[in-house]
Amino acid sequence: GETWERSALIRHRTHFGTEELTKEITDFLKKFSYRRHLDLNLFGDLALMRERIRAQHTSQDIVNIKFDAGGIRELELLVHALQLIHGGKHSLVRTSSTTAALEQLGKLGLMDQHSATALLNTYWFYRDIENRIQLVNDQHTYDLRTTPTDFINQEHIKKFKDCAKNTDELISGLLKPYSDTAAFLKPTDLLKTFEQLSTTSLDSQQTWEKLVHLESKSKTKDRDEQQRRLFLKRFVEALQTCNVDNSLAIFHLEKFIANSKAKASLFTLFNNYDDVVTELAWIFSCSPMISSILIHKPELIDSFLIKSVEVDESSDENFYETLQDHKLLAEVIAGSHFLRKRDVAHLTNTLSSTTDTIVSYLLRYLQNKLQTEMDILSLGKWAGHQMGLTSDLDFVMIRKDDASDPPVKLARRFINFLQSPSSGSALYSIDLRLRPSGNAGPLLSTTAEVTDHLNNKAQAWERQAYLMNRLLSSNSTQALFTPRPLTADDKTLLSSIQSQLLSGNDSEILLKKSKGALLHTELVLQAACLDKEVFPTTANVSGLCEALKNKTPQDLRHQIENNYLRLRTFQQLLLLIGASTETPLNEDSKDLQKMCLLTQSTPKVVLGQMTEILQQQKDLLLQVSEN
Repeated sequence: GETWERSALIRHRTHFGTEELTKEITDFLKKFSYRRHLDLNLFGDLALMRERIRAQHTSQDIVNIKFDAGGIRELELLVHALQLIHGGKHSLVRTSSTTAALEQLGKLGLMDQHSATALLNTYWFYRDIENRIQLVNDQHTYDLRTTPTDFINQEHIKKFKDCAKNTDELISGLLKPYSDTAAFLKPTDLLKTFEQLSTTSLDSQQTWEKLVHLESKSKTKDRDEQQRRLFLKRFVEALQTCNVDNSLAIFHLEKFIANSKAKASLFTLFNNYDDVVTELAWIFSCSPMISSILIHKPELIDSFLIKSVEVDESSDENFYETLQDHKLLAEVIAGSHFLRKRDVAHLTNTLSSTTDTIVSYLLRYLQNKLQTEMDILSLGKWAGHQMGLTSDLDFVMIRKDDASDPPVKLARRFINFLQSPSSGSALYSIDLRLRPSGNAGPLLSTTAEVTDHLNNKAQAWERQAYLMNRLLSSNSTQALFTPRPLTADDKTLLSSIQSQLLSGNDSEILLKKSKGALLHTELVLQAACLDKEVFPTTANVSGLCEALKNKTPQDLRHQIENNYLRLRTFQQLLLLIGASTETPLNEDSKDLQKMCLLTQSTPKVVLGQMTEILQQQKDLLLQVSEN
């Protein structure tokens, strides 16, 4: 369908017919008019429509409130343009009412609120004038005579001219007519621009030549080819300021363009937002992990631009897909921010909050469908708002203590949703082994059953794991058992578990499993809390240290926290560059060399920093254990 048809069919209303037929037609028309991706080429098409509207009224002597610049038709055209652009991702703007559309565009921040209110007032002033004109001789006309009448006075005429001028200026800023400047940007220009880049491989040069000589295939070839070449030029210019890995960026760019089917609408989108091109160049030159997300889901660029994803509950499939997009978008935004700022607390908080949001959406969606309830007791990293880029979900599903009919179907569907693969991956990896009944028992437990198990049956390692908990509904850590000192057998067991989980090679660096590393820090602090009979109020390393404030010196606790955060920063950086944190690091490690490109350092310096932190942390943790 043509753009004008998509615009026209925004406005439709059923008058009679069966409910099934009405739904079928309405659903089709919504899909026809509203697309999932942003297509800023629409602005060019709508600009041409605007020119045709003006061509219908050429008289210089009579003001036409419908067809003149800034008149009714142009105002409606602007509203329809914004609905077409954003309606695929924001269901609230899918309406046949101009009033409702303007109100939602303003509320959602898709249009400046002041402009939306001004246009709404202008629209209803126009409709008032329209009816006054047609009242005079009971004619269907939009000609506004400049001579005052009983129905239309001089003030009305002046106000219309002022409103039309303001509306025309607003629309002209958005619906810019297409201008042909592609002729000024030739393939040779793009090749010269690329030559200014440093540190590019022969493979990347050949890839660039291939990208330059691609041609757009569309009905508006000249316009689309202009947009494609302009995007390539801006991408290379942005790379010049990144100074990380230009060859890697070109490699990712080729994959991205191929997977996006080289859509002209995507190039137009980038060319309207220079900062997005800059961000894309930065991500492609730094992070294979984030780049892979955008390469496999290029449509996320739309959401990246507006920094949001609307959850679509129209079907299980659509609902799941938008949850997946919500998670991936958070990883792209938070990961890109972390690459620049190295703020690991911001990264883990963002990813944890996103997990809370997604799980809450999912739980509410399924509870409404199945008319039953349950709660989630999160454990580990999720409980402590410390979710990393590859963290799984440790949790226990909680049913009401007095529930005679356990919501088993709800629990199963909840697990299936989390683990169902979409775009080649599950929403989250999950771990249910910590539930009181064990890995093979009932899926659901009551709070009383959890408490009874921890107080009377659980081993020390289980109580240790349950120190780090947070109930989703209340967003609070639960004191699920009565603290008691560790027995000699408990200490022996925990020491044995540590020995099994941690690396026995003191000469290698594993950010998670080396002595003094992340896992060692968590295990020692948890064991200390059990032994000192204290329960953290927040389920993370900071909370564990705070719980031990009367048992350990303040300086020692602050150093442990600081070392933990520095090691976590290194860990997340390695994940972002596509490395495995299970592989020991050394000076010859390619993963470490990639990270050093990003941090503008050398493997020797970074390894020295890691070694120093690990040694210091081992000494500090030993003091905690012996205290």
